[in-house]
Amino acid sequence: MSEPSNIGPNGNEVNLGSMNPYEQWKYWMGEHKRFVRLRKAEEDREKRREYARQATLALDEAHKTGHKVTLADSYTQMVL
Repeated sequence: MSEPSNIGPNGNEVNLGSMNPYEQWKYWMGEHKRFVRLRKAEEDREKRREYARQATLALDEAHKTGHKVTLADSYTQMVL
């Protein structure tokens, strides 16, 4: 679903492999929101799209594996 590790917003390494799908979704949503807030240049749009795609995959996996996903989480994902 996602890379085993990634560099987080503070420059620290984030181990996505140790997170459950719901935690991964929260991580990718945070990354997406951070880039939207920064309103980066054109080249960063691809990064935002990738974060949104990863968030979608993680939320789908969370649904499949029975993690508690709220209606608000699903709505937040829809408006990406």
